[in-house]
Amino acid sequence: MKQAGTPVSFSGRHYLRSGSATQELAGHELENYILRRLGKTWDSMAIPKLTIADLDSSAFRKFREKSLASERLQKSNLEISNEALLDSLLLIENGDITRAAVLLFLHNPEKYVFGAYEETYHSI
Repeated sequence: MKQAGTPVSFSGRHYLRSGSATQELAGHELENYILRRLGKTWDSMAIPKLTIADLDSSAFRKFREKSLASERLQKSNLEISNEALLDSLLLIENGDITRAAVLLFLHNPEKYVFGAYEETYHSI
């Protein structure tokens, strides 16, 4: 039997037919299914109302320093605004900052991304 193209919603639950079996989609499974169908990934989803000013300027500075030190980017590529940097890294979606940008450049990522935390590294 052919798999259904989209889940069927019944009484607040979502089901997907696969062969002769019916699978309930819930929580992360449902979210991931919908994202795949939209051609998106979890980290590419935008967070509305978050601005570049909300991001940590020291995180941008550290990113630039580490990019130069690792020779991944040249200085001329990094002499751009933080907004242009986010845009070039594909971390802005329709003018909104993505979850990936939050994880990279926000001091308190758990405020916007459940389960995320900031880890501080100390040199010895």
